Amino acid sequence: MINCIIPKGLRGTRGVRYSLYGSLPNDDGEGNIEGNPLFVDPAKGDYRLQVGSPCIDTGTKVETVIDLDGNPRPVDLVAREHEGDTSYDMGCYEFQLPEADLDANGDVNAQDLLLFQEQWHEGEGSGK
Repeated sequence: MINCIIPKGLRGTRGVRYSLYGSLPNDDGEGNIEGNPLFVDPAKGDYRLQVGSPCIDTGTKVETVIDLDGNPRPVDLVAREHEGDTSYDMGCYEFQLPEADLDANGDVNAQDLLLFQEQWHEGEGSGK
């Protein structure tokens, strides 16, 4: 199992790598982490990742090139300096951030326009 999100309490699974556990078992494998995956709305069956999820860009390269929504995989949002290719997300959905959502709150609104204007003016005359 690679790039999975494993619920709390699941024990005895061997060969798991680059996955998130609700709490790590004693036999944790390479790249595994623990914590809350920050699903959008698990009570309603929405297991997409929210902004700030520890599962974003912490998986590893796999053969799957699309997620369950048909989005391309990987999408490297964090742009970290990685050892190896860890721009894949854990879980069955690759996190997608709308391009115009500058404050990363999930909505494109007036606040995003204000951030755009601020960034535009900061770049004036600075060669950016």
